[in-house]
Amino acid sequence: AERNVRIIQGVINKGHEIGSHSVRHKNGRGWNYDQWLREMKEFDEHISKFFSDKNGNPYKCVGFRAPYLGYNESMYRVLSDLNYKYDISMPGDFVKTKNGLTLVGLPEYRRENGKEVLGMDYNWHVLKISDVELEKTLEKEIERYDPLIISMHNSQWQHGARCYWDTVKDFLRRHAKNGDIKIISMGDYVKDLNKNGRNN
Repeated sequence: AERNVRIIQGVINKGHEIGSHSVRHKNGRGWNYDQWLREMKEFDEHISKFFSDKNGNPYKCVGFRAPYLGYNESMYRVLSDLNYKYDISMPGDFVKTKNGLTLVGLPEYRRENGKEVLGMDYNWHVLKISDVELEKTLEKEIERYDPLIISMHNSQWQHGARCYWDTVKDFLRRHAKNGDIKIISMGDYVKDLNKNGRNN
């Protein structure tokens, strides 16, 4: 645990953003306001206790992704009341506001067979998408989405010669090295949307 705290603080110190995914990773689709509030407040308390921002203040997450994409109206009220800035739990290609929050859609990638799959490695794993198909799909989607959102778990899922982590890592490194892309945090993306009045 102490090693993980050091790693995460080091990531924050380098300018990366830490978002909330709740404490217990439960599907809260049927939760009421108080259930969401208890879960989210506990997460925030843990984060502020162990981590600090670049100015030395207790760290405060501003973004959320609901486990199992189990969102509901109560969740959005709680996020707003706890001063979160954005949520990325709803599948789709959109940016909109709700209760003062910016909602960014979780993209759905178009596969070689024409069917869509969420841009998340668990869904690729369930459908047994090969590393070769994933690489081709990412190359197409980088032209379609701005930004291209890629969601990864800490799991070494693999269908093909290489695991998804390695395929995505090489894809990002190649495009970053060529200057094709800029890798930013979701928080910075949302700030830019709001600053430039592109948030509808």
